[in-house]
Amino acid sequence: MISTGQLLVTFLLIGRLFLYPIGAFILLQQWYKGKVRYYSDLPFIFAFVLIVMCIYTPIELYFVAFYPAVSIESPIGQIAYLIDLNLNTVVYGLNFAIMLVVWFPTHKKKILLSIIIWIIFTEIAILIAAFVNIAIMDILLVVIGLPMYLIFVFTFFFCYNQKRLPNIHPLLIGSGMTTILIAHLIHSVLGQMGIRLAGIYTDAVWPAMIIWLAGFLIMIIGFIKKAPYYEKI
Repeated sequence: MISTGQLLVTFLLIGRLFLYPIGAFILLQQWYKGKVRYYSDLPFIFAFVLIVMCIYTPIELYFVAFYPAVSIESPIGQIAYLIDLNLNTVVYGLNFAIMLVVWFPTHKKKILLSIIIWIIFTEIAILIAAFVNIAIMDILLVVIGLPMYLIFVFTFFFCYNQKRLPNIHPLLIGSGMTTILIAHLIHSVLGQMGIRLAGIYTDAVWPAMIIWLAGFLIMIIGFIKKAPYYEKI
């Protein structure tokens, strides 16, 4: 029998599947309207992040929605989960790219090389962890992701303080990412409770997913809305 928590987690994952392409479309539209367009532009990179998330979220949704009929512990489930985690590292790599673009906007080739090295390194680390113990991969993602979130938040709050990036709203983006960081921390606690549905998802994590959703929407608004000091630049 499906628990209330499992039902809520399922609906929230379905909600993400609707929001990701909508957010990506809005950001790509904003990027396309620019007089000069580069693939290193922040709206384009973040739109690509959402596209990647559209790819791996259905994997999570499948195992969550059909638990216990299908199990992440099965051989197919382990392979699917490995793909899921690897795509997560790509998302982290793209977030890393966003930070590098902010700090080093004129070093595009070096940024590309850094991202490739980052993704290769994390992919190798996850593959090694998979052969040792698949449970280690969850811990590995936290180790990789937490510093990334903290630097991301600092980057955009710093940009707002220094009145940089006037074409977007750094304060909203930083606030959105702070909310997402809080959601992940709560998720890590709630993830130790309830029935484990798939990977990091238990039927107790839905409050953290709602907080995550709020942070995501704040970030999207931040990429669309211009900074209050825009007219003064």
